[in-house]
Amino acid sequence: MKKFTLLSVLMLFAFVAFAQRNVKPLQVKALPTRTGIMSNIIAAKHHANNTMKKAPRKAGELLTPPSEGETWYVAEGSFWAWDENDNPIDAASEVSPTMKVCINGNDIYIQGLAAGWMGDGWVKGTINGSKVTIPSGQYVGTDNDGDEFIVGIALDALDDESEDIPLIDIVFDYDADKGILSLDANTGIVENGKADELYCYAFWEGLVLKKDVDETPDDPVTPDGATVVTPPAGEVESWVVYGVPVEIDEKNQLTYGEEEYFGVNVIKDGNDFYIQGICIFLEDAWLKGTIDGNKLTFEKGQFFGVLPYGGTDYPLYFLGYGEKGISDLVFTYDEENDMWVNETYSLAFTTVSPTALNYVDIYLILAIYKNTSDGINAINTKQDNNMPFYNLQGVKMNKPTQKGVYIHNGRKVIVK
Repeated sequence: MKKFTLLSVLMLFAFVAFAQRNVKPLQVKALPTRTGIMSNIIAAKHHANNTMKKAPRKAGELLTPPSEGETWYVAEGSFWAWDENDNPIDAASEVSPTMKVCINGNDIYIQGLAAGWMGDGWVKGTINGSKVTIPSGQYVGTDNDGDEFIVGIALDALDDESEDIPLIDIVFDYDADKGILSLDANTGIVENGKADELYCYAFWEGLVLKKDVDETPDDPVTPDGATVVTPPAGEVESWVVYGVPVEIDEKNQLTYGEEEYFGVNVIKDGNDFYIQGICIFLEDAWLKGTIDGNKLTFEKGQFFGVLPYGGTDYPLYFLGYGEKGISDLVFTYDEENDMWVNETYSLAFTTVSPTALNYVDIYLILAIYKNTSDGINAINTKQDNNMPFYNLQGVKMNKPTQKGVYIHNGRKVIVK
């Protein structure tokens, strides 16, 4: 089965990032923003696997352009492949950052769309004003797994969860003056095992090619309008976060890890509460909260900074998530234990969007409190029967009606 070596790189990256918390690493899931795309392509891929007839191999004829063309640069785009377990992996950092483009009158030739395994293969399209159309089903090469073709798919068709996904021509917006080719927002490019039926090996979304490379600054670029939190000068206190790491699978079901403690820095300035160390990928980043009476609120959408990884700069943001969806993260002061407690069990997300749960980390922060000389405050573990229960899929209930493991009062409990 075709696969990239990126899986081992991602696992190593995730392991190093999470080692300081001693928890199981999460899969980094930055893109795509259309959450159903990859699972639906996988479903169609499995369907093709089960129905594809083994026919004698018949290699097509490779396209030859009139010249070797010019080097264009991959300015944007998400490139996906699959590991041996058919899990989608972001493989953009594994493919060439350049492609070849040859323009001959109204004809345009592109080399490199089959970026995974047939990067030398050319496809031909037609320029019509500000549009470039590349007919679907063009042959780009053969290897031990068979012939390969470049096909297009309409991304909105994947939302229907149909096994029969139609193939379409590939359309780019073309700016001749600036030398930019931008893949139509509703079009995906598939490196495919068949010319006329979806049999996906790899997948491009949001591809933008530029004739001239942009000058890259030494420091990562901050997204427009985003500013990192900068605390005022003041005493830095040692605090403790008590919480539970959370994983989410492809079916959006939650799994809670073991309870744990880790240290953070806190600066207090009047009613402003600054905390450093919540974002494990950018541990120097600060998050700002506001104290109002017995409530401590961390506003959603705060910008942590930019994470350079695999040749791409990922902006990271903070989002709270509770019963009503994306929200601020609110804590209530527990005077008896001198700590701030998350009574609603809302989750803390580190995401690549200030408004959507395209996450790279999820954590259930149960309590925040000042470190004491012995390293940990005593926690009152008495059960509060008025607190809600949560099953391991994150579903809230007043009282369990079935046997199993539940989260109650900040702890795992077993109902027999």
